[in-house]
Amino acid sequence: MREREQLESTYDRYPEMTQFWASVDLVSSSNYRLEKGPRHGYVRGETFFALIAAVIAPCPEIRLLKEMGDAVLLSAQTFRPLLECLILIDQTARQLSRVLTTEHYPFAVRSAIDFGPAKRLIRRHEDFLGIPLDRLSRLMRVRHDDSSIVLHEDLISFSGDILQEYRSFLTLGSPQTLSSELTKGMSKLVQYRHLFIDRDALAEFDGFFVQWKGTPGQPATI
Repeated sequence: MREREQLESTYDRYPEMTQFWASVDLVSSSNYRLEKGPRHGYVRGETFFALIAAVIAPCPEIRLLKEMGDAVLLSAQTFRPLLECLILIDQTARQLSRVLTTEHYPFAVRSAIDFGPAKRLIRRHEDFLGIPLDRLSRLMRVRHDDSSIVLHEDLISFSGDILQEYRSFLTLGSPQTLSSELTKGMSKLVQYRHLFIDRDALAEFDGFFVQWKGTPGQPATI
């Protein structure tokens, strides 16, 4: 009981961070390792992490919080850089798939974004605990369309105006509710939307993505 009281006091002292949180993972990584072997699985996974590092490098607003198997947890204080980051990760993975894809295993990623407060814990390593992160793990269980990002419904009220600025290549799907099976019995409903990417229209888009465009006379970062 004394230790429990100490833990409650410790929790109160941990700083709370209200952020936009995103998870990105490599599609079919487990089955790929089972079929192709751990060596090929390792190379494929490290290619994924190199892709993530290359995309987020020009944008200091994006924090890489965790690498988990073949997935990463990212955060940002504002929505726009995180959204653009995920779009570029998806687009670059699609380009890499032309040379890295093997039969039945396209080199592809899936991602989701949530928003809200979480505690920054100091254990042996930095860790985070909060309802948005619980929801995010459930959102990653949604069947992703080949060219979509999954957004928690709360994001729309905070970031709907920003999404409109990308409407030439982004389309917001209708609200949906996760099944109890996918939420693992969470006591509150988890509502989400797909954000669909028109890849052809994206190739013609020439706005925003400022951090990745480079300076005049220098090539773009991605």
